[in-house]
Amino acid sequence: MCTVTWTSRPGGYALYFNRDERRSRVAALPPAPAVGDGVRYLAPRDPEGGGSWIVASETGWTVCLLNFWASAPLVDAAERSSRGLLVTGLAAIDRFERVAEHADPRRYRPFTLLVLDPAGEARAFRSDGLEFIRRWAPDPPLLSSSSWDEGSVEGTREELWRASSLATGGTRADALAFMTRHAPERGPASPCMHRPDARTVSLTVVEVGAQRVSMAYADGPPCRHPLAEPVWLPRECCSTVLSSP
Repeated sequence: MCTVTWTSRPGGYALYFNRDERRSRVAALPPAPAVGDGVRYLAPRDPEGGGSWIVASETGWTVCLLNFWASAPLVDAAERSSRGLLVTGLAAIDRFERVAEHADPRRYRPFTLLVLDPAGEARAFRSDGLEFIRRWAPDPPLLSSSSWDEGSVEGTREELWRASSLATGGTRADALAFMTRHAPERGPASPCMHRPDARTVSLTVVEVGAQRVSMAYADGPPCRHPLAEPVWLPRECCSTVLSSP
């Protein structure tokens, strides 16, 4: 069950994404710049599907992918395209309506998409693999559905979030503390998740400001793997991508 939360900041927002995956999945490639439909963006890469679970563009838009396990048994995965390609295909998004225009639910397994505009306004879109079954303006945190005791895990993480300072704003340090937390214990319900068959495999932090967009990445469980130096893009500029100063 992936966990994503976000907070406002001057000129934009910060977003924090814990990716929970099976231990046997091939390790992802760290964030790097790319171009889609003439728009530059940052994204880690999934070697298995060729796409990504999160992109942040130079225009300040961010798109995140979360699973929707509740409808997964209804769809033949072998007949569907990788959902990660849906995410990179939306890298040039410039309005929320483009999700429905671009994302044909019948092409992909069930999913939830979280989209933030440059001001940090959020919209979520949920598909059951046949049609969009829900579109809403979510409050953080947003969690993917899970095949592992879904109600208990979701309820526990939401309760932990409400009890944290993030419920009333919070700082970057507060958000990182939450995403690396082992509560109520180190296990399937903790925000930094650990199970025999799966775990939190990475933390991605997107920061959108008036001057630039950055993406930092912890390649492994964030309780043990620190964030690497971010890569960044100037906002709506086509100069060369630089490492963070």
